[in-house]
Amino acid sequence: MEKIQYLNTLSELQSSGYGQPYPRHGLNLLYWFATQCVRVYNNQMIALCSPYNGDFGFRPFQNKDRLLYATNMPYYELGNLNDHNASSLPEYIRKGYTGDLDDSNTDRIIVCLNSNLFDSIYVTCHKRQWTFDRNQTYRISPQLIRTIRRMDRKDFLRQATQPHHLYFRPQSATTSKQHSRSIVECCSTFCQLLLKLILFVVLTIILLILISHKQ
Repeated sequence: MEKIQYLNTLSELQSSGYGQPYPRHGLNLLYWFATQCVRVYNNQMIALCSPYNGDFGFRPFQNKDRLLYATNMPYYELGNLNDHNASSLPEYIRKGYTGDLDDSNTDRIIVCLNSNLFDSIYVTCHKRQWTFDRNQTYRISPQLIRTIRRMDRKDFLRQATQPHHLYFRPQSATTSKQHSRSIVECCSTFCQLLLKLILFVVLTIILLILISHKQ
C-alpha cells in the first residue's frame, strides 16, 4: 500500500480538507478526541479513554480493505453518529447529524491500540457508504495532538478550516421567518410614514390654494 501522509501542523490539516465543509463533523470530532481521549508524553500517545469498551461509539475496525498498515494490534473506529453509544459525544459534534445518507456522518478517526497507548491515530472519511477513501486518509502526529490540546475549540476550527468552508450554521426556518417578519414590519412602518408625509404635503398645497383664491 502507498505510504500514508502525516499531518503535523494545523496548516497541513487545513489543506487536507478533512472534516470540511459543514455539516461534516470530523474537525469537531478530532478536537474532542485530542483534548479528552489522548495525552502526549515523551512523544507517546497515552489513551485516556477505553476503545475496547465501546465508549463514545468506538467499535473494532477490521481493516479488511487494507486501508491501514497490517499489524497484530487492534484497530478501533470512532465517529459513526448512528451508533447509540455515540450519543455520549458532545452536542457540538452531533448537532449537524441529519440521519440521512449525506456528509453529516462521513468522517472517522481510527486508532491502533497498544495496551494503554495509541500506537497510531488516523483520520479518514467515507468514499461510499461502506468503504473509506484512501486519498483522504491521513496519520495524525503527536505534534499535531499537542497543538490541538493547547487551543480553544473556536480558534482550532478557525485555523483548521479553509476560508470558503467556515463553520457557519445555516439559519433555521424559525430564524428565517423572524428575519422576514422584521423586514415586512419595517417596510410597513416606512410606508405609513410616507403616506402621512404625502397627505401632509397635499393638504398644505390645498390650503395654500384656498388662501390664494381668497386674496
